[in-house]
Amino acid sequence: MFAGVYVIGGAFDLAADDAVGEAEAALQTRFPHGYREYVTTLGDGTYNERVHVLLPSTILTENTAQQEVWAENPELYEDYDNVQRSTCTPTAPASPTS
Repeated sequence: MFAGVYVIGGAFDLAADDAVGEAEAALQTRFPHGYREYVTTLGDGTYNERVHVLLPSTILTENTAQQEVWAENPELYEDYDNVQRSTCTPTAPASPTS
């Protein structure tokens, strides 16, 4: 799929295939088509100066950090529900039920 991609830069920081699955499970979502192959083949970085691709570990870390900011500063996000729907911001994973 990425045979024609011209790579600029040094060593690749690749994701392990199982790291993608673990992140999907933790976030209770599926990453877009091609994401798994991209991060296990090319790693993180920027594609065509427009698309910034993060490794699963970075997504998990940033997702957790953003959730903490939201929890600690709810006054900053009074209209969060409307912003979330309009910008496709990921939601917190649902709590498991007993």
